[in-house]
Amino acid sequence: MAEALRLNRGIAIYAAFIGVLYLIIGLIEFLSGLTPHLGELPPGWIPRDIFGGLSAIVIGLLYIASTTSWRRYESMGYLLVATLLSAIFAVLYLLIAGANGLDSLIVGEGWSWMEDVSRPEIWLLLPSLPPLILSWRMAMRLKPEAAPREA
Repeated sequence: MAEALRLNRGIAIYAAFIGVLYLIIGLIEFLSGLTPHLGELPPGWIPRDIFGGLSAIVIGLLYIASTTSWRRYESMGYLLVATLLSAIFAVLYLLIAGANGLDSLIVGEGWSWMEDVSRPEIWLLLPSLPPLILSWRMAMRLKPEAAPREA
């Protein structure tokens, strides 16, 4: 049981790869949001967003932290938090895109759905799903058994 709660080397490498992706995209988003007067710093599909960049940096650092302690038990905790945050932010940005679409429908303005849905945090959820499922299963193994209540 104790061995199953530790990350193996393949998962640690995969998490490091995802963490570096989140970190690079987050840094580009954050720096481009801070310096809008420098012109087109990021590629066209990365938005200028200071807080979105900060969230991506935190998620990337959590993924990387899970790989630095991959022989210890807390690595699964870092991985679980990183994957849950990546899922939460992806769903949040999808809800924002839906709200923008509904707003443009109500007001009668044009809506470019590609701008809202092309956020990298949404698309980085797909490679984050395998470690999310794995870390969730590992966390459920640790769930204590329900003790009978005394009357």
